[in-house]
Order: sequence, then structure tokens, then C-alpha cells
Amino acid sequence: MSHPTGVVAFMFTDIEGSTTAWERDRATMQAALVDHDRIVRAAIERDHGYIFKTVGDAFCAAFAGCRETVSAALAIQRDLSAHDWGISLPPTVRIAIHAGEADERDGDYFGTSVNRVSRLVALGHGGQILLSQTARDLTRDDLPRDVTLDDLGEHRLKDLREPERVYQLVHPDLPSRFPALRSIDHLPHNLPIQLTSFVGREREIAEIRAIIPANRLVTLTGSGGSGKTRIALQVAAELIGTFPDGTWFVDLSPLTDPALIPQTVAQVLGVRPIPGREMSEVLTSYLAQRSLIVLLDNCEHLVEAAAEWSEGVLKQARNVRILATSREALGTTGEVILRVSSLAVPEAGHEGSTIPLHDVDRYEAVRLFAERAALVVPGFRIDDANAAAVVQICRRLDGIPLAIELAAARVRLLTPQEIAARIGDRFRLLAGGRRALSRHQTLRTAIDWSYDLLDDEERKLFRRLSVFTGGWTLEAAETVCEDGGDVFDLLTRLVDKSLVAVERTETSETRYRMLETTRQYAQDKLIEAGETAELMARHGQWCLDLVRRYADSRRGSEEEIHTRRLSRDYENVRAALEWSLASEETAAMSWEAVSRLPFYWYRRGLHAEGIEWIERALSISGTLPLTTHIELHCGLATLHLFHGDFALARDHGDEALALARETGDEQSLLAALTTVARNGTWSSEEQGVREAIAIGEEGLALARKTGDEFHRSILLTNLGEGFRTLGDLERAFEVNRESLETRQGSARVSNLYNLGHIALELGDEQQADERYAEAYRVAREFRDPMGLVNQIGAIAQLSAFRGHHDKAARLFGAFETHLDRMGIAETPPDRRTRERFLVISRDALGVVEFGRAWEEGGAMTVEEALALAYQDPLGRESAPEG
Repeated sequence: MSHPTGVVAFMFTDIEGSTTAWERDRATMQAALVDHDRIVRAAIERDHGYIFKTVGDAFCAAFAGCRETVSAALAIQRDLSAHDWGISLPPTVRIAIHAGEADERDGDYFGTSVNRVSRLVALGHGGQILLSQTARDLTRDDLPRDVTLDDLGEHRLKDLREPERVYQLVHPDLPSRFPALRSIDHLPHNLPIQLTSFVGREREIAEIRAIIPANRLVTLTGSGGSGKTRIALQVAAELIGTFPDGTWFVDLSPLTDPALIPQTVAQVLGVRPIPGREMSEVLTSYLAQRSLIVLLDNCEHLVEAAAEWSEGVLKQARNVRILATSREALGTTGEVILRVSSLAVPEAGHEGSTIPLHDVDRYEAVRLFAERAALVVPGFRIDDANAAAVVQICRRLDGIPLAIELAAARVRLLTPQEIAARIGDRFRLLAGGRRALSRHQTLRTAIDWSYDLLDDEERKLFRRLSVFTGGWTLEAAETVCEDGGDVFDLLTRLVDKSLVAVERTETSETRYRMLETTRQYAQDKLIEAGETAELMARHGQWCLDLVRRYADSRRGSEEEIHTRRLSRDYENVRAALEWSLASEETAAMSWEAVSRLPFYWYRRGLHAEGIEWIERALSISGTLPLTTHIELHCGLATLHLFHGDFALARDHGDEALALARETGDEQSLLAALTTVARNGTWSSEEQGVREAIAIGEEGLALARKTGDEFHRSILLTNLGEGFRTLGDLERAFEVNRESLETRQGSARVSNLYNLGHIALELGDEQQADERYAEAYRVAREFRDPMGLVNQIGAIAQLSAFRGHHDKAARLFGAFETHLDRMGIAETPPDRRTRERFLVISRDALGVVEFGRAWEEGGAMTVEEALALAYQDPLGRESAPEG
């Protein structure tokens, strides 16, 4: 059965009281369930229904039309009634039918229509069939014979939306008299009607519902606009009927006097004052005799009083539960704290790529935008034209529900593409946009609410932390933001108040971050305080120290540690470079930083970005030290070379060497000789390669004279490339092996690949395999993107050598695709080696078959290609350890 699309008719079935029946007689229930499933499934399939999910004993089915759905529901009830169960209390099934549009992916359905039918079935009783107003309208002129529909009136469902008119299917073979529907109208509560649908959060709702029965105080914390109140209301709605004395919503946001909390709760519950007694005492006595749940909303500005009241009540009222929402935990004994995070958003892919468009609606933030946009522009949908813009909006707004709803409201005036282009000025763009409580009318006022609750020291640290982009550590905050106060204590308080989030890295390092929306607000406060220049200077110096430690570590044994630290804080380094390049007064900081980063940019495939930073640094007028000038030209030469522009690489290398020979500074000369020697090995002419070897040997002599092992190892590698180009593989192997013996860290990767390529050229399969495996371990250890991509190409060559040509073709396709995406150019000898083995596989498979396999590989991610690389021809994993 194919999946119905467009307007879909949904039918949900559920056995009434099945949990109790299972607990009473598990063996009997198991046998009955087998017959039940067979009967329900057969009836659905007879009417061409598609069963897209079963949950326990419940069936979820989709049909192309409502008539078929009604026919299947009638057949289910008739067949269940006629079946000989052989037990005294046979299972009775309730059924609900609703129709509407829904999102379908991977054979499952999602969206408001699915949620609606799920709520509808919960109203019914065993043996009953219920239809929504929409389902009734679509079937009233096409009902099966002898079927009528009985209007049961309007009923509120547990989604808290406007009431739904419900109809009961009536047929002579079915019972027609049932108790009143289990709608929330007939149960004690005061939960407000919600004007919009509830989107996503299924996992959070289930977690909170599971916690509340065993925990008497549960507090949902989170930043302003994160959806705490809406989640709490939905949980409370789900719990209606669980507590005999009701589910009660108490909004504390209008209160300014903490002493009014008991009176406010009492007013909601209808508890009257008693002369001569304190209201708090009267209320506690009342609650001690009740079983109910109180939703105490917006406690943050009265947190101490709310905590005191909650603790006092729970000591006396054993059957009361309190579900609180607050930007800060109440801090009472026995409190369970659950943080409400932002909605899920698509992650940014490598180099700014996005997820496939057909996967966009998997994300709650995107679904929320689409549903809210459709309220102001009926018929709005996510499509190929606007999907990328909607994803960008949701990412830039950190998945904050309030912000996304405000942005979606702007679709009435602007396209998603235009909203995305203006989202940088989010506080102005998203001002107003809906009529609501004053504290939530704009994105800015939502954060103002939290900011106004901070003391002066907390505000100072809050605004100062805005200089960090992409997060920070406690040590970084202490270095950059300290002003005589206890940074750790203040930072803890900001975390408690949901203005800063805590993250644990895979190395167990604790990091902190602000949502970008919150950070922009804090930046505005930093500007208002006149502290921006001072704090950016501190931040820039901290970033420069980070870069210095990384650059120095390349000559020692701690490269991995400092590479990871730099990678974690690279967004901070980018921000510091942007700031320091903005004026001549701060240019010196940028000159030093960019002169120390070319190897980092090279290993991470950030060639174009690195080139741009260095060229911007060189363009600033000022007294640039000559040695720094040489370092920058060497960096440009390296990045242009691996970006594929040999002419520019040669020009910058020659400029560096000319300046270095003028200075007489041996370190500068050694760096320039190393650069020019590397450049020359890429020459398309034999004479150019021989000249490069001569330059390399000059540099090698100088490195040995000065005892510079760092440059000596690089020069040996460069000489090896020159010898490979000239076809002297034995000599190339020896100098690469000598270089490997002196190198540490990620620098070893290039030598290992070179040795593997040479071994393969010489026909030594075992040594090539061993060298590639070691290179892969080092690349993994240092999270070296370029090294991992090169591994795909290496195993492609090895597979071709072994005659595994289909695998080789796919890996060649993946390798070339990812090489292009990273903007990496191969060295001439690497390219010749690859082309030799590529031709072998292409000739073995034929052009058409090779092309097919190559395209398959080109569609793979790096991880998928590496998984293929380390499968043997029978598909077994064989990756090296480490």
C-alpha cells in the first residue's frame, strides 16, 4: 500500500483500559492481543488503508479518503464484536477519525492533523467511533449503508486549542449509548485556550510526565522565549483527569509583591479567606485535603517567595504536585530541575553547506516557522525556493520559539529570503509582531525581563561575556572579564538565571556560551556602558596568546592539545582578527596572529579564508616589522600553493626570499628557503624542480647549522616531493623516512602518506597499507580534515592495486568531490600517482560502469567514504585501531 498524500484521512484505534488488563492477567491479554491485531489489520487493509505506526495495542492508519476510513472503522468494531474471545471481559476498542494535511517522511506522518486525531481518540470509550468536524464534512454525503452520525457537541481536547465539534458513528450492529466523552470540559481545571498549535517537544513532554508522579516539585528553567510556559501548559493538559481535584494554572508574572502569592493561588482555587486566619494557613489547610497539581508560572522575579510557599505547601499537602516555570530554579529541597532548551535546528554543514531540502521539516524550529507563517499567509509552505532562508532564520535565532514566531509573523510583509537578510538586526526586525503579554511583545523585552532581575555585578559580567563568540572557558572569562569580583560565583549565578548555558566537551572540559540572540543583547549593553574597546582589547590579547601557544606547540609534544584548544575557540579568534584589523592602532595584534596561523588554515582546508586574512593584514598601513612581513609572504605562498595558484605562490615565496636575504636574519631566511623549495617542487618543468631541490639543500644546510629540527623536517619532506617528481623514488623514500623520524604531531601525516604512495609505486603493498593505516590514526587523533580526505584517496589507490575496482572507483569519486569542496590542490607527484591507479580501475570496469561508481562515491560524506574504505570486499569492517 502506497502512502496517501495531500489531504489524508487518519484513523487511530486504542484498547480501552489495556494497561489494567495487562496487569490483571498478562497471559490472557497476550492471546487476546494476537486476535485483536489480526482483526484490526485485516479490516484496515481491506479498505486500502496504510498502517504507518503501532504503539503497543494502538494502530495508526492513513487512508486516501474518509469513506474508506469510516468503512474500515465500522468493520473493525463489527468484527471485534462478532469474535469469540473465550474470556469474560473481551477487549473493547475506541476509534477516532480526522482528516487534514500532514508531513510524511520515512513512512511516518507528523503535524497538527496527526496530533488532533490522537487527542480525539482519548475522548472515547470502548466500542465507540468518533469523527471530527472535518471528517464529518467529508463523509456526510457518502456514508456506508445504515450509518448515521450523532452530534455530540463541542469538546476541548488536550491540545488546549479551540473546541472541536465531535460526532459519533451510529450503526444498528454497534452500541450507541456511552458515558460522557472524556473531554477536559468535564474535569476541574482552568487551563487557558491556546490560539495556536503546539509544535514538537514530544520527548520533553514525555520526560516531564514520567517525572511528576514520583516528584512533588518539578521546575522548568530556561531563557526568555524558550517555551517553558507552553510546555508546562501542555504537560498540565495531558495530566487533566490524573488528579481528582484538578489541574490549576497560576500566573505570577503580574505580581510585584511576594506576599500576594498565597492570595493569588487561593483566588484561582476558589478558596475564601477566613476571618482571623492568615490566607497562607487557610490555603495550606485546604490543599492538605486535596489531590491536585498547581502550575506555578513565571516565578523568576519572586523566586525566594515562590520557593518558600512551595516548600511550606508540600510539607503539609502530600497529594499536591507543583509544576513551576522560572528562568532560575527555586532551590528547594526535593526540587527536580529540567532545563528547557531551544527547538532543534539544522546544523550548519562543512563550509556553510546545508542539509538536504527534503530533510528540513524534520526540525521542530522549521516546523514552527512554517505553521506560524501559514497563519498570516494561508497556504505558506517550505519549498525549494525558501527552505535555505527559513533554515538560516531558525539557526540565527538559536531555535528560540518566541523569536521564530515573531519572525514568521513578518512573512505577511517580507519573504523568508528578505527576513533572513535582515535578521542581523533582529531586535528591530522582531519588535512587536503579535499582541501578547507586555513582557513578551518583543524579543528585546523578553530578555529585558531577565536583565532587570540581575544585580550590578551580574550585569557587568553578563555584558562583558558578550565579547566571546562561540563560547568560552572559566579561565578565559577570568582572564578577559575579571574586575575584582568572583567570576566563578557570578558566572554560576548567570547560569542559574538561564542567561548562560553550560556545555561539556568530549575532553571533559567545561565550556559556557550564550545564545546568539542573548549575546547581541549583551553587546548592546556593553556599548551603552562604554566598555567595548577595553574588553575587545583584552579578548584580542587572550586570543593572541592562544594562537602563540598553538604555534609554539608545533615544535614540541603538545600540538594535539593546543590544536584542539584553538579549534574550539577559533570563532573567538575570527572575532578578534576582525576587531584588530579595524584600525591601525590594533593592527600589530592581527599581524602577529595571522603570521602564526597559516599551517592551521592549511591543515583544515581553510586556504581561501587564510589568504583573505593575511591580505587584509598586509593592506593596513603602519610600521610592519620586516620579519613579520617575510612570515606573511611565506604564509600566502603556502596557502596559494595548496589552493592551486602556483604563480601567486611563487611570487610571494620569491618576495619573502628576497627580503630575507636582505635582512641577514637566519630564521627569516630559513623560513623563506623552506617556502621557495616547496613551491618549486610543484613546477611543471624539470629545471624548476631541480632549482627547488638546490634551494632546499641550501635550507637544509642552514637548518643543520642552526640546529633547527622543525625546518629541517619540512625541508626533507620538500626534497622528497622533488625527488618523487623526478622519478627518484628510492631517494624520495629515504628523505621522507628521515623527516618522519624528526617530526611530531599532525605534521607526520604528510610524510606517512608520501611513504605509502612511494611504497605503492614500488609495488610494496604491505608497506603502503601500514603507512596509510598509521596516517589515518594520526589524522583521526588530530581531527585533521585534510588528512581524512587524503585517506579516502589513499585507500582508493590501494583498492585499485588489489583489483577491487568498484570500491576504488567510488572512493576516487568521494576523494575528488571532497578535495574540490575543501579547495585543496594535490601535489604534482600525488596527482600522478592517483591518476595512474584511477586509469587502472577505469580500464578494468569500463567508462560507463566506472562513471556510475564514481558518481555514487561523489554523493558520500567523508565518514561514509571512510567506512567504505575500511570494508573488505565482503563488507566486513577492517579499520585500523585508534
